[in-house]
Amino acid sequence: MPTKPPPPEIPEGLEHLLALFVAEMVKDAVRLVELVGTLPDDGPLEDMAEHAHAMRGKAGLFGEHCLYALLTRVERSALAGDAAPLPDLVTRVVERSGQLEVYGRDMAAGQV
Repeated sequence: MPTKPPPPEIPEGLEHLLALFVAEMVKDAVRLVELVGTLPDDGPLEDMAEHAHAMRGKAGLFGEHCLYALLTRVERSALAGDAAPLPDLVTRVVERSGQLEVYGRDMAAGQV
């Protein structure tokens, strides 16, 4: 049975912004899926790299280490022009974004 990833380590004082952060990550993950759907067979992947970089910054700010690590890999692959791992990585970003929604609901309900 796979281990459930840990919840984000939200810095003190940012807890009230969790719902906005989660909504932003979910929206951004949808954009990554769109970008994966339009990957060129050959050529630059700047849009993917830029979007992953922006998401990674938000994840880092909110102590979301799992997403930060995944987005680092997305950004590096895109910057290297290596599209092969991107579909799998983006799937994992989407999955983690969904887990964040659950954590957000649990935290709002006082269950974390």
